[in-house]
Amino acid sequence: MAAVLGPRGLSPLIVGALVAACSWTRFDDVSEDAPVLLLEKPDGVGSGFGSSVALAVAGGNHRLFVGAAPGNNGGAEFELGGGQGASKDAARGGHCDEGCTLAKTAAAMPKATLEGQPRTLCFAEGWGAGGIQVQCEAGEAAFLSSLAAPAGVQVDEPGKQLSIVAQRPKRGAPNQPVGELSPVVAAGATSLANGPGAAWFYPAGSQQPTALDAGTVGPTYGAALTVFEAKGQLFIAVGEPGASRVHVFDDTGALARCLSSSAAGFGRTLGSGPVTADDASDELLVATDAEVHVIAGATFEGAASPACQEVAPIVALKCRSTGDLDGCGGSEFGAALAVADLDQNGDGEVLVGAPGMDVREESGAGAVFVFDVAKEHPDWVLETRFISSAESGDRLGTALAVVPQDDRDIFVAGAPGNGKAAVFYCSKLLPSSKRGARCN
Repeated sequence: MAAVLGPRGLSPLIVGALVAACSWTRFDDVSEDAPVLLLEKPDGVGSGFGSSVALAVAGGNHRLFVGAAPGNNGGAEFELGGGQGASKDAARGGHCDEGCTLAKTAAAMPKATLEGQPRTLCFAEGWGAGGIQVQCEAGEAAFLSSLAAPAGVQVDEPGKQLSIVAQRPKRGAPNQPVGELSPVVAAGATSLANGPGAAWFYPAGSQQPTALDAGTVGPTYGAALTVFEAKGQLFIAVGEPGASRVHVFDDTGALARCLSSSAAGFGRTLGSGPVTADDASDELLVATDAEVHVIAGATFEGAASPACQEVAPIVALKCRSTGDLDGCGGSEFGAALAVADLDQNGDGEVLVGAPGMDVREESGAGAVFVFDVAKEHPDWVLETRFISSAESGDRLGTALAVVPQDDRDIFVAGAPGNGKAAVFYCSKLLPSSKRGARCN
């Protein structure tokens, strides 16, 4: 059930108004043309289906990759389309099924130049002996290539956990399709045993890595990454949650900023996107162990300042219980982060995954919180999204991906605990003219 919360909790008047408008949440994933579409896990995909999700748009195709748990093989692609007629069945499987191990996160590349040839609908999804494994659409058979790891980085050694992200395509004016680009791709590998972590990136159209050197770092360096823009300049942020630091590099790989915090776990998850309509820069989303900080894009303008300093966020977002959700203490609030314009009004809503949240007494079923930071009360929860047929241990919100539609954004949330991935079509923000059959 969607819920709006103030500083003191849930408003009974608001809840009463929303119940009639959102009664479909009682059967949102079990009816035909449902507001929530549960994707079918194909045979051959390993455990933890829904651990990673990534969306590429090219040539009118909206292709979603859904991967299994890190350390496993197996993943699949789904065609979501630009409207509400997606199929729950996979369009192609067989990802990462030979000598490849899936990463913690996957990166979508609408276009890529691999081995000197242009490719479309590519996903950097795992790693093997050749480096980061990439699969692209190439007729009936998939094209497989690899992105080399930097010298001295052995990403498949025991204790390493690989994360991969890519530059996000920008949407133009309302009703214009999302842009297709060959994105910058960044990767990080934590060393959970001994030695420091590592991070690097691949410039657009390149298979050669450039190291992201932050000086002396610890084993959690590279735990999370995001690629974002500030006043037209590209930046790459790398989290080091063990030291509560986020290192920000420019598009040459030079260290531009170092953000620190007194909050434990600062940098454990990162995200970015245009949160405010009047700002030409993306905002940076940084999860701590308990909150999500929204940091203004203007922070990264001007001359480089690599000395670590604490920056006050625009707002600190917090988990809250509702009539349907409980268990904030173990919710893992901030496990996944994204920005989506759910009503296509120019500003973005912040999506926060909380896979440990209890849903209608189902422990660890998981949920996604939606915040509109541009509103008068930016820390209020605008709505919460979950699967109405939630089961204990689903862990919805472990992974998030935004899907641009013709007149709005929708999103996908992974629930790897029981091998699920769900497409969420509806929001209370949508006017009646945009709701469509799935939301009526």
